[in-house]
Amino acid sequence: MFGQYSLGGNPADGAFRVPKLNHKKSRYGCQRCRTRRVKCNEAKPVCQHCERHRAKCIYDRLPQKNREEETSPKSFSVAPAGESRTSETGSAKHSPLSAVDPLDEDAIETKQRRLLETRLMHLYLTETGPSLPIDDKTFSVFAKKIPKMALDSEALLYAIYALAAIHSLICHIDDSFDGLDVHRRYLAMAVHEHQREVSELNESNFEVVCLTSHMLRISTFATLRFRSREPYTPPLEWILITGTTQALFNKAWGIIMAHPESIVSGMMKSSPAIYDAQAKFGEAHRRGLEFLLERDAEDLVAEPWDVEIRDAYETTLSYIGGVLHLLHPRDGVYDVDDARRRMVIFPMAVKKKFLELTSEVRPRAMVILAYYFSILVIEKLWWVGDVGKMEVKGIAANLPAKWRRMVEWPMRVVETGRILPLS
Repeated sequence: MFGQYSLGGNPADGAFRVPKLNHKKSRYGCQRCRTRRVKCNEAKPVCQHCERHRAKCIYDRLPQKNREEETSPKSFSVAPAGESRTSETGSAKHSPLSAVDPLDEDAIETKQRRLLETRLMHLYLTETGPSLPIDDKTFSVFAKKIPKMALDSEALLYAIYALAAIHSLICHIDDSFDGLDVHRRYLAMAVHEHQREVSELNESNFEVVCLTSHMLRISTFATLRFRSREPYTPPLEWILITGTTQALFNKAWGIIMAHPESIVSGMMKSSPAIYDAQAKFGEAHRRGLEFLLERDAEDLVAEPWDVEIRDAYETTLSYIGGVLHLLHPRDGVYDVDDARRRMVIFPMAVKKKFLELTSEVRPRAMVILAYYFSILVIEKLWWVGDVGKMEVKGIAANLPAKWRRMVEWPMRVVETGRILPLS
């Protein structure tokens, strides 16, 4: 399922996969650790990882007597003296991970890396974790529970490191390392481990798997500010990981419902739009947005259209309209917190067909996506920032002329920085 997620490559190729990490094979580790491409501590008769997972541990390689190759400086790919590495941010700072592959078994336990990870965990505990929740209900989840759960999950642990690194870069917290480079390396490692945990989804790990997925979505959204929008293309990496998150929650739904006491169940119950179809897609919610469904003679001939496509557009507009109703209620009852929760889960809540139409860069889907991004002006979280404004302007600048009038409202919203009445 998560084999569809990509951290690189051309989305037009149709093949989205986790980047190859060039991991060196374990020379003398057990079969299972070499297959999983993780460091084996080579303990006999059962190594640390196999003991933890209660797996059969098989050693089928004998170490050579001469281990000069392993102790030689050539085992580490260190940049030559005086040579710096520069990331896409233009930073010339040397990252503790940039000289070696993060999953290189000869380098995985270096003092340099241990210090970096200690620094990143400290950043998460003191800065990043407390800054992630959109309300008080989930503060303890991100600030306290997730770090503890990460003790039993490499995927969640790496996701923590990735988020702390990108937070440090965006908010200028710690400039002692290359935040974007470190973020991307740990993000790749998190996705690598997350795939395995998803394949083993069960009642004992569903919470950590779902929370890791949420952390990966935040990480991906936070990096949208660094992407090029000339010419404009939809944020496909964010859309892809959102689509896989949808599939994950569908797969885990039965387990979640069977454990109402779980953290994930509690988070889902915080907004009725997650499980209440009427609250999510009620026809009355799209009042004032119906004009976005109008089709002229040209559309009737050229625009792909069927029952499923119409439903994808209608339900997405209903969802957006429901958020706007919470911000400009006709009954006078405001609920900004619920509006914020609905905006966070938007890509998970809408129909899969709408995400497909967005990936195909359909003009109508782009217009509706602009409405979503414009409403993000209500959000002041660091990982959201001005991404909404940048996306709306990118969409508007690249829309065919006949569609530009339909994004006048989103453009006014991002320019004024406040939600305006639709009328």
